Amino acid sequence: MPAMVILGAGTAIPDADREHTHLLWHADGQLVLIDVAGSTFQRILRAGHDPAALTAVILTHDHADHIAGMPGLLVQLGLHGRGGSLPIYGPAAALATVRRMLAALAPDQPLRLEWHEVVPGAAIVLPGMEPIATARTQHSRVCIALRFSAAGRSLTYTADTAPCPAIDALAAGTDDLLHEAGSATPSASHSTPGDAGAAALRAGARQLVLVHFSPRQIMPVAAAVAAIRAAGYAGTVSIAEEGDVHAW
Repeated sequence: MPAMVILGAGTAIPDADREHTHLLWHADGQLVLIDVAGSTFQRILRAGHDPAALTAVILTHDHADHIAGMPGLLVQLGLHGRGGSLPIYGPAAALATVRRMLAALAPDQPLRLEWHEVVPGAAIVLPGMEPIATARTQHSRVCIALRFSAAGRSLTYTADTAPCPAIDALAAGTDDLLHEAGSATPSASHSTPGDAGAAALRAGARQLVLVHFSPRQIMPVAAAVAAIRAAGYAGTVSIAEEGDVHAW
């Protein structure tokens, strides 16, 4: 059953109950981690999966809240008995930053890492899975949004972005839109809940899920939902909570 698990749903400043936003996709025998926070190993366990079963990691960009957990995760996988190779996908800058981190903090981690640069707009192709479409977001770093497809449905994750045509094109016709809402006011690199609602309306998405969002730091949930409705989106709206599973 294809599913996206919300491992973390918060902003760059974690709340007591909201770790940095990162996700786990499983479909067609693949278990794919999207970004890495400090408690990722534990959160994969809580989701009912074995971290050693990870088949790939996708890094959306090189801000700390999206990559800081990589050294620890790889050491933990090694201690857990995971061997072999692990493909890591991401923009060139993100891969270069992570390689420097590993050289400093985890030079003896035992996995063979396969580095795959993702040029925004090019698909990520994993064995047995439908290609994962990508687009460059509007952000202060080179950042990629991702569209996952399986069993006739699709889910689009914007990663960090302000509203932009590339996200609209990637998300057009998607069933589920996981859209960041990391700013209370218009921003050059993040979206507001109202921006997310407008994007979901343009995409024709059945469901909008706010990620990279905090009711404490951004705005209360009721205000966020009101902003989404004011933008004209009438579909299903939810605020991502850690442990949520979006499956079909």
